[in-house]
Amino acid sequence: MEVLELSGERFDLALDRFAAGEAIVFAGVGFRLAPPDVLECRVESTWSPANVTRARAVRDLEAGRHVLEELRRSSRFRSLVARRRVRIVLLSTYGMGALELCRELDGVVEWRPGYPK
Repeated sequence: MEVLELSGERFDLALDRFAAGEAIVFAGVGFRLAPPDVLECRVESTWSPANVTRARAVRDLEAGRHVLEELRRSSRFRSLVARRRVRIVLLSTYGMGALELCRELDGVVEWRPGYPK
């Protein structure tokens, strides 16, 4: 469910669904609760897979963190994710799917085989 604002009935409904295990999207970044104790943030790369570099990926991951901080302005969201570690996944989307390029957990970036180019 996509939300555009941090208040209102739609936002409350989105957080109800999020708490029940569904993903939400805010400012183009996807969020979901992943077992056992992870908040996963899914960020779309601003570059094609062939052109992703470490520096470009770091900028995209940072943009995802910025959106997460904006979402944490909601006290209810903060309480839902308070004790969770944050994993940020950088994706390249295409049509009906997505390709994971890298992920960051606890400050460590792990690249998928073949990336960066």
